[in-house]
Amino acid sequence: MHIEKDHTISAATDHTGIGAYLTAAFLAGGFFFSYAGVFKALTGAWWDNSAYSHGFLVPVASLYIIWTERDRLKRLTPSTGYIAGFAILAIGIGMLLTGNAAGVMVIQELSIIVTLTGVALMVLGADFLKALWFPIAYLLFMLRFWDFIAARLHYPFQNFSAFLGTKLLNIIGIPAYRESIFIELPNITLKVADVCSGVNYLISVLALGIILAYLTVKGLTRSIILVCAGIVIATLANGVRVALIGTLSFYNLSGDLHGPYHVLQAMFVAAAGFAALFAGAWALSNRQEAAGPSQSTAALRAAEKAHFQADSIKLPAIVAACLLIATGGYMNFHLPSPVEPRADLGTIPYEIGVWKGHDSPVEYRVFQTLGVDYEVSRTYRSGETDMKLYIGYYNLQKQDK
Repeated sequence: MHIEKDHTISAATDHTGIGAYLTAAFLAGGFFFSYAGVFKALTGAWWDNSAYSHGFLVPVASLYIIWTERDRLKRLTPSTGYIAGFAILAIGIGMLLTGNAAGVMVIQELSIIVTLTGVALMVLGADFLKALWFPIAYLLFMLRFWDFIAARLHYPFQNFSAFLGTKLLNIIGIPAYRESIFIELPNITLKVADVCSGVNYLISVLALGIILAYLTVKGLTRSIILVCAGIVIATLANGVRVALIGTLSFYNLSGDLHGPYHVLQAMFVAAAGFAALFAGAWALSNRQEAAGPSQSTAALRAAEKAHFQADSIKLPAIVAACLLIATGGYMNFHLPSPVEPRADLGTIPYEIGVWKGHDSPVEYRVFQTLGVDYEVSRTYRSGETDMKLYIGYYNLQKQDK
């Protein structure tokens, strides 16, 4: 009799487990279907912009965090939060649709975090959301909204890098004078440009620092020390980079301002920060491998209880998946009606005041790759001054336009 009961439980457990996996796969498929265009744009940015190349690793790191918390998650009992979860999910879907309609990618990207939060709360409940908030929030580092934050930091970091670089040049005996972000050398004037501020790469350092602190360092104080040390060293490294470029330029040791093989490009900042983080994590790490606790009978029963409650989360999971699939259908297959221009662009006058124009070929590569439906390219002249005019018109708004 006892053996038959065990076999019954085992068979029911296997059946429930398969159903839970299928439901999870259905939900994940709905999520990726609705966000296919957003992830396509994100992966393109990660591939094309080295400052965001860490984006490929962020989802992997987030999943790894969840995997390290698997024992804790197994002890939790799902308790669906229909109302609050549905409300947050609706906000996330609303952000996605609004961003798509307005052609604003940052809104669509940020909706990923809101949508995942809503799904976790709606399907699994508040206890699971408390356990999953960090890996969900960590996904912010794969998004591109950091550009808006970095834009305000460029000039202060440019100024500091120019200041530190000039001081280092003077210390080694190279005459250099700084005027704001310009460094005057006897044979050349260097400018610490926006892209050379190193701010964009500090985001990569911050993302790696947080995950390293979470995985290797115990205690909030030590974690803050590790992350701050990585940021500080990366910032100082940019000043050293500027000084090295100044040295190469002063002695004419390299025709390329960024040194042989471009090793002194702004990515130098990230490399220095990463090295500091790994060294700091090794020095500050005090986590010991905890011996796996033996599962008591009560713990096993709690795990079985949580497992058998998989049936209770199927309905909210299916509802959430259907909402996401419907959203994905609209995002991927609905196209707005084309709007033709009210007048031919060629009717723009060739003579505007003192400016007289003529048609000219499109010279800038960025304009050649836009794929517009209608365009006009002209050169206007007034006296000895030329002005290029380019107008491109799309008659249909969609994800890549």
